[in-house]
Amino acid sequence: MSIAISQPVQLPHEPFGQTGVRQYVGSFSALFCAAMVAMCLTLWYRSFTVMDTVEFYHAQSRSLVQSAQGRLAIVNIQGSAGDGAGWGFSSRPVRRGRLDRWPDSIWKTIGVQVMSDTFSGQRAWLLRVKFPFAAAVLGVVPVVHVIKQLRMVRRRDEPDNSPRAAFCPRCGRGAGAGDSRCRCCGREFRGGSTHSIAVGA
Repeated sequence: MSIAISQPVQLPHEPFGQTGVRQYVGSFSALFCAAMVAMCLTLWYRSFTVMDTVEFYHAQSRSLVQSAQGRLAIVNIQGSAGDGAGWGFSSRPVRRGRLDRWPDSIWKTIGVQVMSDTFSGQRAWLLRVKFPFAAAVLGVVPVVHVIKQLRMVRRRDEPDNSPRAAFCPRCGRGAGAGDSRCRCCGREFRGGSTHSIAVGA
């Protein structure tokens, strides 16, 4: 004789304190990164003809974000006198034959560089990022998410006795033997089996 003793499945804590929210975090991150990739490619195309600059003014410093010549530059100038907090936006055509202030280096070839420099005679730190490099880095997230979703679709179509049946068909996380629902996303498994302990006599 065997007796099945049901035990509640303890779900782990999730973001925002709601069960099942974790399954949407990956999709939201992939969608956000895909939108950022589209924005990088748009600015990359625009930056060869139009230079956009956003400036932020502080009491003892000034920061600017500039899109030009296929790259994004973020500059913080220390010791720059300002009239208080504020910001401004400007846009102007890129001059033909404009001097490239980014010297040739391995970092320029890669597409990203952080350095200290002088700007109008004042000390500043500078971050340069080429738009294709930024798009490639951000594009990893949606590509990985799509591959994961395709693998999950394949697992849904596999029979229950498949070695992969021990994985949740929704989030792909491993499932314990006899679990009634996924401990990650809360999805109920087919068959509705409960976590049980068989006691034989």
